[in-house]
Amino acid sequence: MGISPPIAAAALAALTVLQREPQRVARLRELAALFLNLARQRGLNTGSAAGTPVIAVIVGSSVKSLRLASALFERGINVHPILHPVQEMKDIQKSVMTFADPDLAFFIYYEDDPAAVCVIFPDINPLLKRLNGRIGLLGLLKALLYQREITGLRCLLFGIKDKYRQLGIPMLAFHHIFEVVRQKDKYRSLELGWTLEDNAAVNALAVEAGARPYKRYRIFRKSL
Repeated sequence: MGISPPIAAAALAALTVLQREPQRVARLRELAALFLNLARQRGLNTGSAAGTPVIAVIVGSSVKSLRLASALFERGINVHPILHPVQEMKDIQKSVMTFADPDLAFFIYYEDDPAAVCVIFPDINPLLKRLNGRIGLLGLLKALLYQREITGLRCLLFGIKDKYRQLGIPMLAFHHIFEVVRQKDKYRSLELGWTLEDNAAVNALAVEAGARPYKRYRIFRKSL
């Protein structure tokens, strides 16, 4: 598992600055301690926060968290709200079901045990370009009008339990995907996502299934 080159370069530059200017860390700790003390004086719930510049203020509601973050942003303070994971997953489920293809999100069972999972979504990027960031009534009409432009698929998740990795399950999954695509006759491509370059088994399987690598990222390491 790795990070993209721009993020790696930014992290390296940040570490270089911190080594050259250690006073930045000291100042950050001073401001964090000040904020923590003032927050507790005003009765804000900061949990067990101590000795860290990342301080959570617990408000007990995802809705309240979003409203507070929005109000602070209007005052020039960027705060990232942390939402309750269950509610967040429900919201994600509602939003993706509008364009997801249920035949392309599936489990593979070995007897009664789930052995593998695969989640593939239609690539809606061409449609998003048409909407130009505006959903509204006009956006919904455009979505219906240009829905035929969604001809690609993107594999977001594919995993197999360790004990079932020698049973040929990937080929079974590819066969199912192929049959779904053949019957629907509207998809023309499938992006499998990214794998590590030294993952020979997965890369060989992808090539055997007809895939080809079209982009390659490399991360270089430098001792500091």
